[in-house]
Amino acid sequence: MRRRWVLLTTVICLTTVPAAASAASDPPVLGPADGVQATLTDGRILEIRFTGTGPATTALLGRHVVLECAPHPDLSGLQFVDRGSNDPTVSVGGAVTADGVLRVQLPKAKPVDACNVLAYSDDHAVYSDTVAARAPLDPAGAVWVDEATRAHELRDLLIRARSTEAYRAAAAVVGGAVVAVDGPTATPPAGQIGYWTDGAAHAVAATFSAGGRRLAIEDLGDGMVRTNVLDQGGVLDPFLEVAFGGPFTVDSGSSASEREPDADGKGGRSPYRGHGVGGADGVRARFSGRRLTMRFTGRSAAVLRTVAGRRVLVTSIVPPDRGLFGAALKPPIEHDAVVRAPRRGATLTATLPGTGDVCAIADDGQPVAIAAATVAGRRWFADVQANKLLASLPRSLAAEGGTGYLPAGSVVAQGKGDRLVTMSGPGGVVKPGRVGVWTDGARRAAVAVTSTSGRRIVLADEGDGTVRTNVFADVLGTLLFADG
Repeated sequence: MRRRWVLLTTVICLTTVPAAASAASDPPVLGPADGVQATLTDGRILEIRFTGTGPATTALLGRHVVLECAPHPDLSGLQFVDRGSNDPTVSVGGAVTADGVLRVQLPKAKPVDACNVLAYSDDHAVYSDTVAARAPLDPAGAVWVDEATRAHELRDLLIRARSTEAYRAAAAVVGGAVVAVDGPTATPPAGQIGYWTDGAAHAVAATFSAGGRRLAIEDLGDGMVRTNVLDQGGVLDPFLEVAFGGPFTVDSGSSASEREPDADGKGGRSPYRGHGVGGADGVRARFSGRRLTMRFTGRSAAVLRTVAGRRVLVTSIVPPDRGLFGAALKPPIEHDAVVRAPRRGATLTATLPGTGDVCAIADDGQPVAIAAATVAGRRWFADVQANKLLASLPRSLAAEGGTGYLPAGSVVAQGKGDRLVTMSGPGGVVKPGRVGVWTDGARRAAVAVTSTSGRRIVLADEGDGTVRTNVFADVLGTLLFADG
């Protein structure tokens, strides 16, 4: 339940995100068709009844749960607008009784129209981020729940259809409610899900909501996704799953005991409090076999002196190739070693279990330095840095309460310095280091940046709730190296 424009921009600044549950193992999500009934009295007293008899309902009886309730704006409206400075989500915990009743009092009377139900583990210690049930509270919530249910089916279909290098042919995917359609814009029959692929990296899953709106997720290849269910479809989950869906492949001889304070008193909390230095600050990295050498030149040398003599964690990462549905098909490979930073000089060396494209140093969990060690690493890191430029955009491309986007010139005028520039159209060319902005002054808009690697990164509102973007293709690097 996130605001769309905030989701698209603040992902650039994230440093930690909960693991996304594997779509393939998600249990069925209960809804009104399964006997989920909800009422809200006086804006605060919420009662949800689970009247179904299936195993998914039975599994909730007697369980502790967390409710996340929120309002949902017009899903076909402007995408790049600020929905308010405060998080509209209300969270509260409670227990489902043995006869299937959950009754809670919301902490504040807020305008909410639907709730997600997240179940605690059996020991009541933690709760999963997997939705167990969705409960609408009014007609707007019913639209949300209906579209969310169908959108997750689209997402899961594309995930199932992925193979190692291409999408599977329709003959291997269709069956049940899934039918083959003739093209990427084709209309599936009512009540069914249409699937189309070119047999390579382009695929579409589409269906209709109960209200007759066509819902679709389209993988255009090379990390570019077009969808009108970004908010309600869990479309971001496959991207985060690559980074956080399971442990990295780690080959390390280090242990927790090696990170404890040293006898000479150089352990404990890191004295460094910066955001980490990188290539622009003079950090250089290269491998000779498995031996990594990181040199700190220019202003970065002072940072290395800050952690002199301390045991630091050195990590090399091999980023995954971009795969289908915008996400790589396997997690990155990480190699770790704990070494002592030099007491003198400006060169740190470490022998790692394996090589990597990008290397990082952390002291007591505090990021110290990041550097690309290969050409592939420099290109990948350049894309990550370009992605982060989108954080310079204003929180909204429309005036408060406006029904259309501001002219591009008005948006650019809100920026600081000369980083924002106007584009002649949604496919306009932007120089590296700049953020291009285009709007039609109505319901369509696009922003774009160009990496020094030559990759163009774009966010486009194509109208009627449809977003086209490849921002999330490098979400792993953006999350890991947001301060680099």
